[in-house]
Amino acid sequence: MEVDKYTLFVQNLQEVVGDDELRNLLKKPNSSVSVYWGTATTGRPHIAYFVPIIKLADMLKTGAKVTVLFADLHAYLDNMKAPWYLLCLRTKYYEAVIKGMFRSICVPLDRLHFIRGADYQLTEEYSMDVYRLMALTSVHDARKAGAEVVKQVNNPLVSGLLYPLLQALDEVHLNVDIQFGGVDQRKIFMLAEKYLPHLGHKKRIHLMNPMVPGLTGGKMSSSEIDSKIDLLDPPEFVASKLASSVCPPNMTAEQGNGVLAFLKYVIFPLVPMRTGLSIPRTPKPYFNYTDVEKDYLMSKIPSDSLRNVVTECLNGLLVTIQNDFKDPKLQELVRNAYPTVDGISSANANLEEVPTMFTNEKSTILHEIDNRGCTSLLEKRLNQTNRLRCLWSVTPIGLPHLGHSIPMRSLARLSRLDGVYGCTSLLEKRLNQTNRLRCLWSVTPIGLPHLGHSIPMRSLARLSRLDGVYGCTSLLEKRLNQTNRLRCLWSVTPIGLPHLGHSIPMRSLARLSRLDGVYVIVLINNISAHLRGSIPWDVIKQRGEFCRVILTGLFTALGGNLNQFSCILGSDFQLHSEYMLNFYRLVSLVPETDCLISSKLSEFDNTNQSTINHNLDANNNNELINDSSIRPSTLGELLIPCLDLIDTIQLSADIRLASIQQIQKRQIFQSKFLRHFPNSFETIHLTHPILISLQAPTNQIGELSSFPPMKSCPLSSRCTGPASAKTLAALLEDNYLPLIEPPLPGSLEKSPLSGLKRRIKRAFCQPNNVDINPILDICRWVLIPDLSPGEPFIIPRSEKNGGPLHIKSQSSTLNEWDLLKQYFSNGTLHPADLKPTVEYLLSIQNTDSLANRLKQSLPDWNELMVLLNEAFPLSKSQKNKINNKLSKNHSMLNNTEHKPNLDNHHHQQQQQQQHQQQIVSPEGSCKPEEKPFIIPRSEKNGGPLHIKSQSSTLNEWDLLKQYFSNGTLHPADLKPTVEYLLSIQNTDSLANRLKQSLPDWNELMVLLNEAFPLSKSQKNKINNKLSKNHSMLNNTEHKPYLDNHHHQQQQQQQQIISPVGSCKPEEIAPKLSGSKLSSPSLPVNSTDELNPNRLDIRVGLILSVKIHPNADSLFIEEVDFGSSIGKRTVISGLVGLYPMEKLLNCYGIFVINLKPVKIRGIESQGKHNLTSFELIV
Repeated sequence: MEVDKYTLFVQNLQEVVGDDELRNLLKKPNSSVSVYWGTATTGRPHIAYFVPIIKLADMLKTGAKVTVLFADLHAYLDNMKAPWYLLCLRTKYYEAVIKGMFRSICVPLDRLHFIRGADYQLTEEYSMDVYRLMALTSVHDARKAGAEVVKQVNNPLVSGLLYPLLQALDEVHLNVDIQFGGVDQRKIFMLAEKYLPHLGHKKRIHLMNPMVPGLTGGKMSSSEIDSKIDLLDPPEFVASKLASSVCPPNMTAEQGNGVLAFLKYVIFPLVPMRTGLSIPRTPKPYFNYTDVEKDYLMSKIPSDSLRNVVTECLNGLLVTIQNDFKDPKLQELVRNAYPTVDGISSANANLEEVPTMFTNEKSTILHEIDNRGCTSLLEKRLNQTNRLRCLWSVTPIGLPHLGHSIPMRSLARLSRLDGVYGCTSLLEKRLNQTNRLRCLWSVTPIGLPHLGHSIPMRSLARLSRLDGVYGCTSLLEKRLNQTNRLRCLWSVTPIGLPHLGHSIPMRSLARLSRLDGVYVIVLINNISAHLRGSIPWDVIKQRGEFCRVILTGLFTALGGNLNQFSCILGSDFQLHSEYMLNFYRLVSLVPETDCLISSKLSEFDNTNQSTINHNLDANNNNELINDSSIRPSTLGELLIPCLDLIDTIQLSADIRLASIQQIQKRQIFQSKFLRHFPNSFETIHLTHPILISLQAPTNQIGELSSFPPMKSCPLSSRCTGPASAKTLAALLEDNYLPLIEPPLPGSLEKSPLSGLKRRIKRAFCQPNNVDINPILDICRWVLIPDLSPGEPFIIPRSEKNGGPLHIKSQSSTLNEWDLLKQYFSNGTLHPADLKPTVEYLLSIQNTDSLANRLKQSLPDWNELMVLLNEAFPLSKSQKNKINNKLSKNHSMLNNTEHKPNLDNHHHQQQQQQQHQQQIVSPEGSCKPEEKPFIIPRSEKNGGPLHIKSQSSTLNEWDLLKQYFSNGTLHPADLKPTVEYLLSIQNTDSLANRLKQSLPDWNELMVLLNEAFPLSKSQKNKINNKLSKNHSMLNNTEHKPYLDNHHHQQQQQQQQIISPVGSCKPEEIAPKLSGSKLSSPSLPVNSTDELNPNRLDIRVGLILSVKIHPNADSLFIEEVDFGSSIGKRTVISGLVGLYPMEKLLNCYGIFVINLKPVKIRGIESQGKHNLTSFELIV
């Protein structure tokens, strides 16, 4: 009797998910149904594998295309039961065995397709879907899906959470209609049904066969020797195991009778219908399993008879496979794939073995970075010693001279290197004892201090402004023995716009890039931003590219060396196979609690941190894992620490720059798991300060214990959610200072920091409060570091308030920040004076501001807005609204013949052309790349010679040498230039700056005469000459020439100096008229349009979510606001923005003091503003 296709497909299956789809699929004429079955290549396959093999044979009879997947990558994730090189051998063994199983049941192999997981699971397309699915899947769902197939332990590895996701994606990337597996994989199939449509993939049909009980009861497992029959077991072993198997008289196959299960699922599907199955001590043959089970339960068939017939049938099936393995090559394969130590399987041995796909070669992205070139003066010596001693000696015969500047400059670089890292063995103990390093330079005072001394002093000045070193012992010492190049990595997650806080680490990186042998890498981690739920996948590259342009411009504006700098996107290398295999290897080693702690540590409050410490001390891993108050919402968030460590490994980062909170997390994680990557080195961690939020969090008003750090947020103008979400986003935007942001709809403003005035005005700045003060922090970490050496920080004030406040360090114990803090705490300085000053110093109106320098280093404004619109796309309605407003403004401009202001860039160019008529000193310039080295020459000799680097291959020195060697520049022109640039007449010269920082001239001469005493005859001679000159002066009533120092002081008091990027402070601020201060045009305060204190904004827990019965685009949410308010019903328009399961049990921000309103017949008692943890925190 011919059996129809559907019956062949479903017979002996335990469950079919998608039965209607299967029937329709099989009814289509000339259609080829595709099925895949996968097996993880871990332990040796056993006799129960015949159950799916026989079922696949049924499917082949219908004409289906069958694919067998050898899931080597899944095996790697399953508690890392074997190293990668062993899995490659086991995959070959699985292939040989399973092909033998098909041949033993007479299935031709030409109709089967075999594939290895690593053949496609390491491609960029597959990895892309892995990241996308990680960003969607909750930790709870991932853990639940793997409960039946991943070994469950007290503190499970995170690989067990990732395993189900990969299996769900296999059906997509194998492009099949049906996934077939055991019923133990049902939860994985349900995960695929739930999440894959959100990625744009269709649902597949899922077929499940029952699990064959083991010989000792329970599930048959490769890891339990007594419960299974190996495919290579000899006949006597099979007979022995079956003789001792459990076969209770009153137990069916479904209840756990393994002998009956073999009869039902393995033997009877192969029994010829003509002859049936003969069982010893029974009167007749059996043609179906039902009759056998019925007679056995009625005790008509002895259990021994069942065992005997099963033994005979199984041995008959195994003959074909075992004949194949008489081949010496296959026998050697078995020994190598499953080695034994003293007769015991060593599947778990050699876990530290490096996979064959891992080599000592650099990653692709690292090759691209290194090929850009970076040399080192220390190369030879660094390869020979573990301690660097740099000695420069000077014989103090006379006065120090200009020639000393050359060795001192090299010494300065070296001392700065030590100062930054502090990692020689001499500093090791000290760094473990204190958070302050004292750097000593000594000089022998034989003669007068000379120009050469300025070089080491310049280095010391730079060192004094360097940020502190965190947790740095002798790590650099070891690393310097192994390489001649140090890579410093800083990573940023592009959730929103780059902001002012990013200038702090970028300033440190810019300084580091000017050191020989130090290469700076900025990683824009756009994939991590997607895993946090902050960026849709389809714009991660555009968002990353926009941030790359801004941060590269910022690096240039801060004086960084672009020859030793790379800015890369996470998507540039985090999809590569070498990266993903490293990632899979790491997650196979990391327990869930370690990921949890490292991913959330910086965001815990004191209560949560105490909970974690208690659970860790008590080893209560389950309590910690199941604590919903600290659990990340998605698997992607949980696994970010793993990706972060792989970034360090893949980019070979010797140094990582980060905030103190991030470094604490990284050190905890790195100390445990970096050792599993033997070709990697322990990372040196440097800290950088962070700016705090400009405004107090809503839940902290009245109890200002701490402010969160300044963080980006999505743009309110690009928000596509409900109006309430847009309102809240607008409020959050005032908490940070973006470097670049789109102009308001219809606005013609084209400049960085366009919202500066509004944000500074609303920023928290409590009088006398120096502990929590975002405005003071901006002064400390952004404005003061931009001051030129010796330049005061000036606060313009009215005469009524005490006049301009000049803040300048006068001693080694109090710097500008200490003085500023002191003046603010004692009330000398008021927020009403500080805020306008900070606004002006940061603004585009200040020609030396960071905003101005950034603008000059960025692309054209229109090009920049194209990049921004791609990174933060507008909806169609938003585009139409903006276009209408722009058209209206354009029409008004044409009617009034009013032209928009020209971009300030052209004005800057005109100023620069005028400035080229002057002699410009490069010495001490804050922005050396902006000023050429100019040699004034007569028109007869060719006119002024402007020397400025135009490429990365020729710098100013190379050009100067070239002009001098070919005769373009003559000594007659060069000498006067050098004389002027070093002289007191050049107001920016080192001589002038030195003079301003020295004591009064008379006091200085007293010190000099004591250091170099005159003989009596010399004193008499000088006194006689002075007396003679004095007499001449009295006779002619001519007054002696005043020391220029006093004149300089008077000039200095008539200036207001902008500290931001200043190179010539006298050109920046308004002048004093007499003793009166002419204040700059600072912003005038105006009243706020919106008072957020009128809104009662609360955090509530979303208890349930369902679709509105009268509107498919609305959610009805039940929200718990605590005992004081209770539960309320809120209707929100988040459909399409967040799936219901993501909202469930999440915290959101709500406005609850609005008048209740009925929406489509149901009353809403609040407005839902936000559900993203990232934005709430």
